Amino acid sequence: MNNHTTIQNLNDMSLVLDTFMNEIQDETEVKLHAVNRDFLNDRKLLAIKAGAVAMHHFNVLARHLNNKDSVHKVAYLNVSNSLHAKKAIDALPEELANSIRFDYLDISEHEFNDVDIAIRLAKKNRVEHLDLSDFKAVTSEQLNQISQIQSLRSIDLSFCQFEPSALSYLSNLKQLHSLKFVGCRQMTDNDLEHLKNLKGLKTLSLKDCMQVTGKGFVHLTPLDQLQHIDLSRCYQFRDEGLFHLAKHNQLQSLNLSWCQLITNEGLAHLASLWQLRSLNLSRCKKITSEGLRFLPNLALIQEINLSQCNLVTDAGLKHLENHTYLKTIFLNDLELITDRGLWYLGRHTHLQDLRLNFCRKISDKGLSYLSPLAHLQVLCLNGCSAITDKGLKHITKLTKLEILFLSRCKKLTNRGLMQIRSLKYLRILDVFLCDKIANNVRRHLKEVMHLQNIA
Repeated sequence: MNNHTTIQNLNDMSLVLDTFMNEIQDETEVKLHAVNRDFLNDRKLLAIKAGAVAMHHFNVLARHLNNKDSVHKVAYLNVSNSLHAKKAIDALPEELANSIRFDYLDISEHEFNDVDIAIRLAKKNRVEHLDLSDFKAVTSEQLNQISQIQSLRSIDLSFCQFEPSALSYLSNLKQLHSLKFVGCRQMTDNDLEHLKNLKGLKTLSLKDCMQVTGKGFVHLTPLDQLQHIDLSRCYQFRDEGLFHLAKHNQLQSLNLSWCQLITNEGLAHLASLWQLRSLNLSRCKKITSEGLRFLPNLALIQEINLSQCNLVTDAGLKHLENHTYLKTIFLNDLELITDRGLWYLGRHTHLQDLRLNFCRKISDKGLSYLSPLAHLQVLCLNGCSAITDKGLKHITKLTKLEILFLSRCKKLTNRGLMQIRSLKYLRILDVFLCDKIANNVRRHLKEVMHLQNIA
């Protein structure tokens, strides 16, 4: 869709309103012309994303919606990054409140700092999801006001400055199920105590909260509904935190990326998380193959990320061989993984996504072990410099493959690459910096295979 979109007929209006969130970029200017009242009365507005929409265009829309007999549901209102955000938000309660109801309010990353406007909007429209990320400051009184919006189900306070003790006000929100504190570096372990009464909480993100060590998770033990926890880039997080996390036996996803102080001893505590589906241990530099021996107890695990766990060897992958539900495995930059490790991976017959970027000891022989992966859709082999045309022949047996990354595999030739023509579902191919692959071969493959993209 062009950056300047003119809505001149009902079909255009339908297209824009039904796909606003996904299709319209922040810089898009939307001009509303010839939008008749009958059409708007008959349709539910799914989304309004302001972007750089001028105040004039809000007024145009407001006039067409100003019908007391019609209530329009706007599922998502985003006025982030708007050059006219303050004027737009000020106007909406006066001109649109009686005709529009929305449940998701995103006014993050704007150029003004007025949380009170957001609170007023959220109260009036019974908002369920409130995104205040990147506000410079949220006062204790404002958090108290937010706690009175009983419709709220999720709050995003990422990168906000606030007094952590004021989080205790949120205990009033009995229906709250999601909290995000990404980049709130003022938060410590002691501050987690203020969340202990949020017993309906299912999702908690403390990503990049660099003072959190995990000791404070003892306060969160009463939160027995927690299902998703993100602790990525909590550089001070330690094994003690995993001991407390292990008490949350409803946990389904756990992100520990960049928690570089975690050891094998800490992983032993995870063995009790029998409902875990997704585990991210990428860049946990102290984890070794020995630590992975505790993972077989996670019988339902579907996704695991061990990228840049540089001490993991083929022996570690052997501990994963009985995980029959595994669909996604990330093993990027594991320089100790060899063809033997791929033999273990070949036993995961339900695997759909396998990332082996820069595993430089993988050869053509190793790729032959992947042939049983009949459901594999994504295979990433960037920087696997030992792979040759012979290896591509083995890849052609992965008949469901849709995405194939081979950049920096410098031994591949034009003749070898032509073998992949048999992959009828392939849509994306990356052979960037494969010096022996000619541009005309790339163009030919894109044409005959109907590739969406080739690099």
